[in-house]
Amino acid sequence: MFDKKLKTRREEIGLSQEGVAAFFGENFSRQAVSKWECGNGYPEVEKLLICWQLNLTSHLICFLKMN
Repeated sequence: MFDKKLKTRREEIGLSQEGVAAFFGENFSRQAVSKWECGNGYPEVEKLLICWQLNLTSHLICFLKMN
């Protein structure tokens, strides 16, 4: 479920896998995002919780659209 939602949302806002990886920083790669979208892994829970707690969803979209 996460895999399909991630890919769908990324495509809806016109982002590449590289753009998503860039938002999360140097410890993330396009290959990691591809792995998540294929259902072969998930981002670390701590990083997702930080984004959620800080309500960074809109910030993520804005950041990725600018890059």
